[in-house]
Amino acid sequence: MERKKAASTFRQYKLVLKKLKTFCTEMGFHSLTQLTLVELEKFTRAWKVSPRTEGKRIERVKRFFNYCVERKFIAESPAKGLTAPPPEKVKAIPFTEEQVGKIEKACAASDGPNRNRLIILLDLMLSTGLRISDAVTIGLSQALAVMPGVSRSGITISTGLFRGLDRFAAARFSFLLSTPIIAGAAAVNFYKMYKTGLPSDQMTAFAVGIAVSAITGALTIRYFMDFLRTRSLAFFVSYRVIFGIIVVALAIFRS
Repeated sequence: MERKKAASTFRQYKLVLKKLKTFCTEMGFHSLTQLTLVELEKFTRAWKVSPRTEGKRIERVKRFFNYCVERKFIAESPAKGLTAPPPEKVKAIPFTEEQVGKIEKACAASDGPNRNRLIILLDLMLSTGLRISDAVTIGLSQALAVMPGVSRSGITISTGLFRGLDRFAAARFSFLLSTPIIAGAAAVNFYKMYKTGLPSDQMTAFAVGIAVSAITGALTIRYFMDFLRTRSLAFFVSYRVIFGIIVVALAIFRS
């Protein structure tokens, strides 16, 4: 039925078909080809497995009946109407406030410049169900932002959504990831400024610029987080697609 597949895949097919044959006998049918969509839905609903596993098993059942159609054992596949359940989203870890408080106190007792960042990260992971694998995947996706036209926040939030996080949790973690990048860039530029010096007539403008950037940045992040609580990212996706098409079109015409 499927060539060049691992032995474990064939074992899984065999297991599902064996269960299907047992179900067929219990229902009083003499052949698997006598089953209808109603019986197949009863068969799949009897599984007590995760949605992902159930989806795989449904796919194997559908492939079997498609094979029967190809071999002309039956005219039409009864499994054609079977649908896989929606994927399960990441659920929050059921930690109590007391447990979270103990972990935060343990982090606060540690030394080092990353202490506060570690506290925020742990609080985020415990409150949203973010796993270590999610954090690593989102962190690696951030590296794609070095490519021209790729938004750092956009790629990290998108990755978080693909990993099953909700909009708010994905955005919150994305902004947290920007902390070391911004801090590193600021440290490099302050070092350069220290080496070259800053003219005295620019000190006021420099201080005002830092203050305005900090205030507007904080307000923007707060507004954006409030925005995501009740609205989707469809607006941002739309304008990125539209401007992307415009940029590609201009590049083609200019060349």
